[in-house]
Amino acid sequence: MGYNTVLKAFGNIGDIQSAENWYNSMLSDDIQPNGKTYGKLVYAAAKAGQAERVRFWFRRIVDGGFKTNAEVVNLAMKFN
Repeated sequence: MGYNTVLKAFGNIGDIQSAENWYNSMLSDDIQPNGKTYGKLVYAAAKAGQAERVRFWFRRIVDGGFKTNAEVVNLAMKFN
């Protein structure tokens, strides 16, 4: 199962802690995140109501020069 698929599942239930733990496992396994990875983390943080984490993960998208979609941008704007 893909890392982003698991992140999406955590996002669907608003479990940002598990999503971030999974992200760290991903890095430990030398898997490089992409814009979709960070988008899933933004979504998980938003679903959990964690404004600071939404901003943190959205900043990773921007700073990394990754492309994202309107849904992620809209979530980030709601928590800005």
